[in-house]
Amino acid sequence: LRWMEEHGDTEVGKPKQYVPPITQEEMDKLNSIGFVWSCLTEPNLGWDAYFEELVEYYKEHGHCHVPQSYKGRKNLGRWVMRQRCQYTDKQKGKLKPGSVLMSD
Repeated sequence: LRWMEEHGDTEVGKPKQYVPPITQEEMDKLNSIGFVWSCLTEPNLGWDAYFEELVEYYKEHGHCHVPQSYKGRKNLGRWVMRQRCQYTDKQKGKLKPGSVLMSD
């Protein structure tokens, strides 16, 4: 507890890695290639690619119950879970602003 009060975290004995702030030049370079700064502002970024992966999963397994540990496309199981959560939120009228379901 004392370590956390003094250092602000529980990483006892681990040196903190300094990450310098991003420069304007670096931001400009990223902006020039269409870099998306917030993954929350574009929830459907890559949606079609995940959907195609899910189609392949369905063809192979006969269902869409993708486990979190599935070794196909990175985080396919989490993506499936997010689609279900967004659907549930929409049904309850709780869909967050900016969230879009492809079924709309």
